[in-house]
Amino acid sequence: PGTLLGQLTKALRDNSLKVVFQPLLATSGPELERLQMLPRLAGPDGTLIPAARFIPVAAERGVLPAVDHWMIARAIDLLRARAGEGREIPTIFLNQSPAIIDDEKFVKWLIDQAESLEKGHRKLVLEFNIMDLKPRIRDARKVLAQLQKLGIGISLTGIDEKVPEVVMLKHLPADYLRMKSDFAHRVLDDA
Repeated sequence: PGTLLGQLTKALRDNSLKVVFQPLLATSGPELERLQMLPRLAGPDGTLIPAARFIPVAAERGVLPAVDHWMIARAIDLLRARAGEGREIPTIFLNQSPAIIDDEKFVKWLIDQAESLEKGHRKLVLEFNIMDLKPRIRDARKVLAQLQKLGIGISLTGIDEKVPEVVMLKHLPADYLRMKSDFAHRVLDDA
């Protein structure tokens, strides 16, 4: 973990964290380009280390807000570049820690960044795990509503219809829901 943390902080400082994109398919709605943007850390041998290996270390050591900030800045740079080139602008989904909910300066920075993009170019969707928002639901409701007013989408992940926390959906604004991976399997098995 110490080595991963050192590599991560160096990558953030040097602006050398890598990103990969994964296409997302919606169950309904128009066929639009939707991409999930994922961080990768370059290993000493050049291989890419998946987020699942270094994000828990970043969370444990308090570095996760810096990763969130870096990823949002890269996504906004990408949206701005695509718009400047006159190319189609994809919708970019980013997993976020609850750090943005807890940090007013982070929210203000994000609002400033979003306002620097034309409204039609703000094709950014921030994804939060519903369980991370549970202890801060009052603040989350306020911040997420602010972001939606700017045209930033909100996605809630970790949704499971069998978990009592699903009632939180009544209290949190969301444009997208991502069900737990086994949800589709249960639906297919349920006549």
